[in-house]
Amino acid sequence: MRTARNVLCVFFFALLCTFGVCAVATAAEVAFTPVSPTNNQMDFPVTGSLRWSITVTSGDEEIPEDAFTYEVFLGATSQTMVRRAGPGYAATLYTPGDLQVGRTYYWYVRATNGEVTATSDVWAFTTVAEGYPSAPHSPDPADGATEVAGDIALRWSPSEGAGSEGVTYTVYFGTTSQNMTVPSGGAGITVPHLTPPQPLKGKTLYFWRVEATNDRGNTTSSVVWSFRTMEIDESLSSGGCVLGGASPWAVLPLLAGLSLVARFRKRCGGN
Repeated sequence: MRTARNVLCVFFFALLCTFGVCAVATAAEVAFTPVSPTNNQMDFPVTGSLRWSITVTSGDEEIPEDAFTYEVFLGATSQTMVRRAGPGYAATLYTPGDLQVGRTYYWYVRATNGEVTATSDVWAFTTVAEGYPSAPHSPDPADGATEVAGDIALRWSPSEGAGSEGVTYTVYFGTTSQNMTVPSGGAGITVPHLTPPQPLKGKTLYFWRVEATNDRGNTTSSVVWSFRTMEIDESLSSGGCVLGGASPWAVLPLLAGLSLVARFRKRCGGN
């Protein structure tokens, strides 16, 4: 009798699963990314903010980032990290406010939405040394941006804090991270922006970075950033129409020459 009852239970369970009534728990996949500072970044400003992103996938469903709250842990060694924010901290940005110059720090983040709880790896960064400007940061276009227009200006947040007095900037720009050069007007800049050589090519990956040099001659570089341009109509890049593949200005000498020939023939009685 008990055997028959067990068989009946298995039959009904299988029937329910057939019609999608039963649920099978799926382990969530969680990926953390240290946005700023990046792992092992040097020359991080002491006034900077810790930023991170999280991607959580459960089965085929992606759980939105704002569904989570966080705890942020920070310390001068990987063994002495203490909780500085949370639990229940809702933002993906935390500003310590008490970082010291020339120090290495360790940090990690714990995330939860009540059902899923996950902890990031331990990341490290080193703050800018005393007497040096902080590294330029917050690029525009954003690092990794796509579909960027061809007539953009490169912008960044300037160096700040102690060591950033009298700062000038030098921009390096190129199509690979190994061949970046200083474009025309790209050295000795006193404002945090530069228009790169125009026109930019369409569907092209560009790399750039910015060096900050203070009035003591101490230099700090940003990390290397990149962006990809959108498709650009090369025929319009000269800012005007195109005649047979040439700029209208290119045919002016030809038109002037034809006019002179016509005048000469008329004066000499030619047809």
